[in-house]
Amino acid sequence: MKSIKNLISLGYLLMALLVIGIMYIWYKEWCDLEKLEVQNFHIDTFRQESHEIFVLLIELSLSGETVLEWEYADLEHYHYQRMAMDSMLCRFKTIYPTERIDSVRHLLEDKERQMRQIVQVLEQQQAINDKITRQV
Repeated sequence: MKSIKNLISLGYLLMALLVIGIMYIWYKEWCDLEKLEVQNFHIDTFRQESHEIFVLLIELSLSGETVLEWEYADLEHYHYQRMAMDSMLCRFKTIYPTERIDSVRHLLEDKERQMRQIVQVLEQQQAINDKITRQV
């Protein structure tokens, strides 16, 4: 009789340990799942920012194709877009090597400078053409 009570008590103890073990495993899995969701959120945010930079870079590249038709306002708009791109690239310095980010930033800055020179040359050329037209 005493051994049956001990076996029943041992059975209840094992069931309690099993329930506690299951609860611990559930809690641990829940915590791990929360960590994975946070990591997934960071990865999604990074992907969105990368996509935004890619789209802006493509827009800058495509807008540079029409530089021969630009005026001063277009240059200012391009400068504004380049500065926005520059700010976005600076946020990536924590993820990518600084040298790579800086090289892209310097290339974009150099491109803007050259585009300004092209627009200035075209304006000077137009002024010369107007002067020739008036004299003829």
